[in-house]
Amino acid sequence: MRLLQLKLDTDRREDVLEACDSLDLECFLVEEATDRALTLAYVPVPTGAVDGVLRELREQGLEAEEYVGIVNMEAAIGVETDEISGRFAEGPRNQRGITHRELRAKVEDLKPGRVSYAVFAALAGAVATAGLLLDSAIVIVGAMVIAPFVGTLMAASVGVVVDDDEMVVESIATQGIGLATAYLGAALVSGFVQQSGTVSPALVVGRLEQVALFQTPNVLAIAIAICAGAAGALALAENLPTAVAGVAVAAAIVPSVATSAIGVAWARPQIALGALVLLLVNVVAINLTAYLAFYAVGYRTALLDSVREDLAVSVRTGLYAVVTVLFVAVVGITVLATVQHLAFETTAQSEVEAALEDPRYEELELVSVSAEYTTRGAFDDQQVVTVEVAKPADSEFPALGTELHGRLAAETDQEVMLEVQFVDYQHAGIEQPSEAEVADDNLPEIGQIRA
Repeated sequence: MRLLQLKLDTDRREDVLEACDSLDLECFLVEEATDRALTLAYVPVPTGAVDGVLRELREQGLEAEEYVGIVNMEAAIGVETDEISGRFAEGPRNQRGITHRELRAKVEDLKPGRVSYAVFAALAGAVATAGLLLDSAIVIVGAMVIAPFVGTLMAASVGVVVDDDEMVVESIATQGIGLATAYLGAALVSGFVQQSGTVSPALVVGRLEQVALFQTPNVLAIAIAICAGAAGALALAENLPTAVAGVAVAAAIVPSVATSAIGVAWARPQIALGALVLLLVNVVAINLTAYLAFYAVGYRTALLDSVREDLAVSVRTGLYAVVTVLFVAVVGITVLATVQHLAFETTAQSEVEAALEDPRYEELELVSVSAEYTTRGAFDDQQVVTVEVAKPADSEFPALGTELHGRLAAETDQEVMLEVQFVDYQHAGIEQPSEAEVADDNLPEIGQIRA
C-alpha cells in the first residue's frame, strides 16, 4: 500500500473530494495547522496503482505542480483496494513490487556515470580476455563482477514498462557504447598478447577450454542470458538486491566479447563471428526476457499506444524509424543464422552418436561434438565440425574419420570439413595374486594398483 499526501489550496477541497468519489477512492482531509488556506488530503491506494490514480486525479483537475508525497503503508484497514488495483494498477496486481516511479528511480541508480561506465566496461573486457587466454574460470568471474551492464540492459525494458521512450532509446545507445568499449579493451589485450609473444606461438586458441565455451552460439549459453534477464527484472520488481543478477548478466556478455576479440587477434574469423553472434543473441535475449518477466509479474505498459498517438513526420521520428528497422533486421538475421547453426550442430551430434553405436566402435566413448560458426560463403565454404572421442591406448580406428565425414555430408547436404580428435586412455585395476604367490604366501599388499 501507498499513502498519497496532497497539499491543496482550501478552495480546491471540493474538487479533489468529487474526483476521489468519482474514482471510488477514500480521501481524508486535514486542515494545515500553520496555514488555514491550505489542506492536506490523504488517499490510500494500492502500490501498483499510484501512477494511474495520480494521472486520473490530474485529469480531474489536480494541478501538476501541486505537492504530492508518497508514503509506504503496511496496510489500510477498512479500505477496499482490489477493485481500485484492477482499474489502475500498472504494476503488480498482487500488490507486491514497486511503482513505476520507484522502478525508474532504481534503474537510474544502477547506471554509473558515463566515464565510469566506459572505464569499467573496458576493464571487464580486458580481464575476461586474460582469463580466457589463461584458461582460468576464476579470472573470468572477476571480470563479470566488475562489469557495469546490468543497469543499462534493464533500462530498456523498464523504459517500455514505464512508458518512457527516451529511456528506451538512451538504453539502446548506452548498451552499444558499453559493448564497443568492452570490445576495445578486450582487443587491446588480445593484440598485445598475440604480438608480444607473451604466449606460445603454437597456442591454438580454439582448443582452450574456456574459449571453446563461448566461440559459437549454443543453447546453454543462450539459456544463461534468458535466466539473467529474468533474474534482473524480478530483482528490480521485488525491490531486491541486483548484485547477483548483475553477475549473471555479465556472464552472458563479457566472455563473448572477449572471445570475439581473441578471434580477431589470432585471425580466426569463425571464432570472431561466432562469438559476436552469440553476444548479439544474448543481448536481445536479456532485453526481451526482462520485459516478459515484468509483464509476467503484472506490469503493463501503454508505450506502443503513446507512440502511435504522438507519431508525427519529423527528423526525430525518421531517425527512430531507421534505428528500429536496423535493429529488427540485425536481430532477425542473427536469430535466423543462430537457429540454422544450432540445427546443423544437433544433426551432427545425432549422426556421430548413431555411427558410434556400430559394434566396431564399442570401445569408443564420445566426448564432444562441436561445429564452428560460419556464414557460408563469407569466410569459408565449409562447415567445420570437430569430434572428440576417447579410445583405448592400444587401439586404432583409421577409418572412423572417413565414415563420419560421409555420414555428415550425406545427411546435411553441405560441404563438411571434419576433424576427429582421439583421447587415449588405459585401464587400471587390482592385480589378482597368482597360484605360486598364494602357495608361497608372497602376496602383494591389498589395494596394489598396476597399469
